[in-house]
Amino acid sequence: MHSTHANKGRTTAVKIGFITEQSGSKLLQLLTPETLEELKRLNASVKISIQDLSVDKAEAVKVLQQNNIPVTAWILFPSSMQYWINADNLYSEQETSHIIQRYRDFQRWTSKHNLKWERIAFSITPYDSDRKVASSSTLNQTKVIWKRLLKNNAQEKANQLMAPIYQLIKQDGYAIDAFASPYELLAQDVASEGWHNLNHTFTVENARSIPLFFNHFTNNEQRTVALHVVYAQDHPAIAIGSLNNSKPLSEYKNRSPLSLASIHQHFHYAREMNKEVWIYGLKGAVQKNLLSRIDPFESAHHQRLDQDLAKRVNREGSNAKLIFQMMHYPKLILALLVIYLLLIGLSIRKGFLIYRSR
Repeated sequence: MHSTHANKGRTTAVKIGFITEQSGSKLLQLLTPETLEELKRLNASVKISIQDLSVDKAEAVKVLQQNNIPVTAWILFPSSMQYWINADNLYSEQETSHIIQRYRDFQRWTSKHNLKWERIAFSITPYDSDRKVASSSTLNQTKVIWKRLLKNNAQEKANQLMAPIYQLIKQDGYAIDAFASPYELLAQDVASEGWHNLNHTFTVENARSIPLFFNHFTNNEQRTVALHVVYAQDHPAIAIGSLNNSKPLSEYKNRSPLSLASIHQHFHYAREMNKEVWIYGLKGAVQKNLLSRIDPFESAHHQRLDQDLAKRVNREGSNAKLIFQMMHYPKLILALLVIYLLLIGLSIRKGFLIYRSR
């Protein structure tokens, strides 16, 4: 059913976008006349994942464009490459550029189906295999961490391999969005490569960073709102979380799908800071009948921000920055650690010699 919201005398509408990772056929099923009407009512844009270059996906893009709904292409690798782009999978051992091939394929598919894009988006994410490292022994984790920190070339490697892509995107006339976790934003603030070397991610050059506050990392919705307020100050757009019941492109359960109240609370602070708001999970919005209930003018039902929680989030960020700054100089830290251990050893030896001389 088409919804109506009385806007007279109310505040400015928040600019809204939805992100979807649905395959072409499933996305077409979501784009019913009712869904399209609600997207138009919200004046919403849509970011579509490009993991499949199918006819159905092209048809879904055309349906949106025919309804004057702006569409951004969210570039991913196919499922055989685990979707997510990172510094490890840009290039193959056979010296073939995966990312250039992917973008060339995207260009040909776009041209073949006469598709139009608002922007290009990237989401740089660690390998899923890092879960195995995290669950391994402390000794193995320590070895992996030091090996990665000392290697010290993730960003440099990515810059070299992504440079042709940035040029191609510029030639195509697109601006770039890059989803960024709070940790990525902190690493950028202190110009530290330690974070990138640790998880083999990288900063996308010349991109509009979109802080990403995924709610499935915590059951506390107010913490996600606090992250929004603390980290989003210098960014024109934010991604506030997911309406889906599972995490993006996986079967892992989303412990805390966004609630309507939480969305409207985010709208309140986004309006105060003049932010564009992206919501992950067009599928969840449709299945839970939320599209007709989301109100871009909403401002009356927000909760007060927990200031103590905001201060704690700020303090955690300051501590993380300090750690990232230290990670930028792993050889120095290792040298200091060796000196410290040597001093302890000398102290123990001195004590032993004094004990023997008595």
